[in-house]
Amino acid sequence: MKNKKSNLDNLDPIKCVYWLIGVNIFMYYFCLPSGDPSSNFQNLALTTYDPGISTPIRMVTAMFLHGSFEHLFFNMFGIYMFGRFVAPRLGSKRFLQMYFASGVAGNLLWFISNMDVSAPLVGASGAVFGILVSAALLEPNMKVMLLIPPIPLKLKTMVIVYGALEIFFTLTKMQGGVANLAHLGGLIGGYLMIRYVFKLQVWDALEYIFGKRSPRPKKPYQAPQGWNVNKKQETKQRPMNVNSTVNSDVFTDTAVHVPQKEMDRILDKISKSGLKTLTKDELHMLKSARSNMKRDV
Repeated sequence: MKNKKSNLDNLDPIKCVYWLIGVNIFMYYFCLPSGDPSSNFQNLALTTYDPGISTPIRMVTAMFLHGSFEHLFFNMFGIYMFGRFVAPRLGSKRFLQMYFASGVAGNLLWFISNMDVSAPLVGASGAVFGILVSAALLEPNMKVMLLIPPIPLKLKTMVIVYGALEIFFTLTKMQGGVANLAHLGGLIGGYLMIRYVFKLQVWDALEYIFGKRSPRPKKPYQAPQGWNVNKKQETKQRPMNVNSTVNSDVFTDTAVHVPQKEMDRILDKISKSGLKTLTKDELHMLKSARSNMKRDV
């Protein structure tokens, strides 16, 4: 029997992205930001003090609320830009799993670290950062143009820079009113989903940042053609092919003429491998050349 695909598998990935944007826009106008404790916004936002709707439900509902139109616009722009790239590569089901897992991971990290904060958390930023890191893992060298500042960056560079900035702003608390931990949690959630849940063979960001760089291998010594060099064992050689210009008695005559090309090869071998690597025939040619030099002098 063949396993039937779920309805989510049959959903068009690009339509899935548009549906997420549509739901976020609808929830923004349905739950407009309000300080009224009984408003839809306050009932669905993630807080650490309100005993109303259970916290696990708020972990999800808070992802579809936004504190301002500007907040909504930039998050939807991120979903539109990177979601259209990631969704077709993951498929609708895995894309939605990654989206919600990243959003919940971001909300959870913020919640654990802000138990004494009364302000609520809202926004899809954690999920957007999950989409962003997924795009970088799938296509690390793809270049994108930033809005502010308008400079081109590779996706892997942008993710590393964003991650470093989120850590910096979290430690220094320079961005008041911005849940940097939720952004950082979204990056972590997206990375874990792609690498360890879906187990996709993608660029490994952590290995790139923290991995030990292996030293550049030295170019191995290449022996002259027909010779194998081994420091531990006696050198093995193949039968030498004598050039037609060399006398056939070159290896038996005690005072033979050694061609300059052959002499250069022997001297080069001595400089690289040492005198002990010469064969009997080569030693004989070396002695003959030395004898000829003395005779000429």
